[in-house]
Amino acid sequence: MKSLRTTLEAIRKGLGADTPDLNFDVVLHRVADAGSQLGRLQVTCCAPKRNVLYTEILQNLNTVQVALSKERGTGH
Repeated sequence: MKSLRTTLEAIRKGLGADTPDLNFDVVLHRVADAGSQLGRLQVTCCAPKRNVLYTEILQNLNTVQVALSKERGTGH
């Protein structure tokens, strides 16, 4: 969870208003890292109540990934 928190904070910082030169590749890589960290938590952490939270975070990461890819011109 600590690692995931750090990754999510890095994504937020990378998307912040104080980041005029958005590096799409870096942020997209961090989004992928966060998704993989969440996937590990889903399979290894036996806390069914957290699955709702994990699913919501994954959906939000997907929204970020789609928006960034579209903005970059590589979206579907």
